[in-house]
Amino acid sequence: MCEALMSYIQRWSEGHLAALPDDLMKFQLPITLFQSLIRTLRTQNQDGSWGSSNSAEETAYAVLILKSVAPFSFTNMISAEIKDAINRGVQFILTKGQRSQTDDQLWLDKTLYAIPTVSDSYIMAALQAEDTIDKLAEIPHMLANVSTAMVLKMTEYFSRLPSQMETPKWVIQASVIEAILFGYRLKTLDVFSTGGALGEKYIKYGACFWTLANNSSPEYLLSTWVVYSMIELSIGIFQEDELMEKSLVNLPDFTTDMIADYIDELCNETALCKDSSLHGHSSRTNISDVNEETLTRLKSIRENIGTWFRFVLDDNLKANTSPYHRRDLQKELEMSTLAATQQAKAHRSLNNRLPHSGTECATVSTGQTFYTWLHTSAVHDVKSAVVSKSLVCKIGNGGDVFPTAREKYLAEKLWRQISVEGRLWNDFGSIERDRLASNLNSVNFPEFSSPQSLLLDGDVGTQLLQLAEYEHKCTLSCLNDLTQILDSTGRQTISLYLQMYYRCCVIYSETCVKYAFGSTTAT
Repeated sequence: MCEALMSYIQRWSEGHLAALPDDLMKFQLPITLFQSLIRTLRTQNQDGSWGSSNSAEETAYAVLILKSVAPFSFTNMISAEIKDAINRGVQFILTKGQRSQTDDQLWLDKTLYAIPTVSDSYIMAALQAEDTIDKLAEIPHMLANVSTAMVLKMTEYFSRLPSQMETPKWVIQASVIEAILFGYRLKTLDVFSTGGALGEKYIKYGACFWTLANNSSPEYLLSTWVVYSMIELSIGIFQEDELMEKSLVNLPDFTTDMIADYIDELCNETALCKDSSLHGHSSRTNISDVNEETLTRLKSIRENIGTWFRFVLDDNLKANTSPYHRRDLQKELEMSTLAATQQAKAHRSLNNRLPHSGTECATVSTGQTFYTWLHTSAVHDVKSAVVSKSLVCKIGNGGDVFPTAREKYLAEKLWRQISVEGRLWNDFGSIERDRLASNLNSVNFPEFSSPQSLLLDGDVGTQLLQLAEYEHKCTLSCLNDLTQILDSTGRQTISLYLQMYYRCCVIYSETCVKYAFGSTTAT
């Protein structure tokens, strides 16, 4: 397939297939060929072979892929890795010498199968095939705008993260390129049709959280659609956060109940696209008491909430999603949207209590302890569990990923734990930014500013760091409990997917701490 696609692209570069759609030529083909290259590189065995049976034929397939798709290396570092992998693969084939009749039997359907003449043909082809890395080097750059300077900058950026210290640098570089290739389609994503899609730099970094986690181990490797759809959801969340924050910030407090009523109506309708009248009955607020300007803003908010629900539950999922997991995701979406309204209310309260000093940390009174706030509205507002449950919808292939009560409980515990930990790391990395922007941060709770806390546990940042490190240990324990069950019941693939997902969360949290992602990164 790779040879055929490369031939196809070569014909296009010569002007013979000029009418082909841009999405095919500048997104689908580049990402397919690049992933073929990287995933083949990533799965080579230590002895130079590929596969689990030390098969010369299977190794020949891999060598042919690398030789045909080598022009998509984009950088010298990856080119060098390709050449080394090809040489090692060729050496493995040559050292096989005389092979027995069973050497190259491969599992096809439910039986071992081999045709010696066909096997020998592929092996000879792999040894004799021309290396196209220099001959066709310009073609990938005609399809994809991959800036070497940007690749090197982002590679250096991610290679300094603690979780990536042992990741080969070429893998980080390849993950960056993959993220950039995904960005071709993502840069046009505009969930709410505002005409203002997210900045390209933000998209590249956000996409790299997923590509880097997915490439971090050969065993993970989620499908292209799952990776893309999860990046798409993540970018959509950035857009939703920004829009809702602007929409809710100056609304009167009493409108919180009206928005909550609408969300409840929306979640109890049989079709999410159905839109009830703005002037429908509200059990808590008399609509006649609301001025026209507020009504107009509420109508816009309701339309945006409906759009967001349809995007997450319809556009971003496949039709065969498990009904159970889809309902669970919808409930999580409901809670996260309600949490956004509560957070907006807390922001307004914080703004009313701003200190006179430019450096003093304001405290907020929500009627809750910090622990209660963190484990309720705060964790729902970050939407981490929305991402978690969307991933479960996609890896389940229409079935129930966690069939027992115990597994469901542990999975729910894990999603909450990841959310709690993520919120703490996010707040730890943005204490100063949130103070300047008057955004609610964990350290605004009075517990952190009490004389006893400051005396015994240090400043507010140190206290928050201690809690984040504690919750990190708790998350690892939850993850270990669930993956042990999955491994012991023959579901290692799901176990590996969960480990990959948590690594993605760790990469994001590290970025929040080290680089204040979401502020300077996106500029």
